Amino acid sequence: MEVRTQLMQSSDENWDPERKHMVWRCESHRSHTSIARYAQYQASSFQESLKEEQEKAQGVQRESDSDSNSSLPSKGGSRRARRTAGHFKTIKFGTNVDLSDERKWRPQLQELTKLPAFARVVSAGNMLSHVGHTILGMNTVQLYMKVPGSRTPGHQENNNFCSVNINIGPGDCEWFATPEEYWGVIHALCEKNNINYLHGSWWPLMDDLM
Repeated sequence: MEVRTQLMQSSDENWDPERKHMVWRCESHRSHTSIARYAQYQASSFQESLKEEQEKAQGVQRESDSDSNSSLPSKGGSRRARRTAGHFKTIKFGTNVDLSDERKWRPQLQELTKLPAFARVVSAGNMLSHVGHTILGMNTVQLYMKVPGSRTPGHQENNNFCSVNINIGPGDCEWFATPEEYWGVIHALCEKNNINYLHGSWWPLMDDLM
């Protein structure tokens, strides 16, 4: 399976590799591993994240108050100044696992037949079921294996078809979408930031969208 190495950051942030500036280019380096090995990493990462959340809820701080306070900028200071290389955690995001082989993925594919007809992979009313050949990710199912903080860069769906995304947990997943009529504006913003809209890896900055 394909793995993308990313920086863990909040959804309204996207930092450059030097951790100095907020940018549109989304750093996401590619490698490969097996599903079994990634599953082990995914499970341990999720447990670690749960532990961190519990510690935050209990008010446990990894640094002393004096150290934390001395590192904070003034009230009007930029959020960018608070970020240093040590504050970023590197995470791995498992992407594009093809589930089209019914021999391997029969239980999972059978579960998806319980969806309403408009959302099923195969149905009489779905024209993609009648094209006569496989189109990965459009008339087949793809699995994304995430850890907290994983992100899929911005993109326009193939042929402007609607996609169906289902989160089976554990944990929540957040999706962002832009009405189709704004695609030209997003395209122009990508070009302004030297990003290829169709083939580049990008994550919009909130300030630029407002």
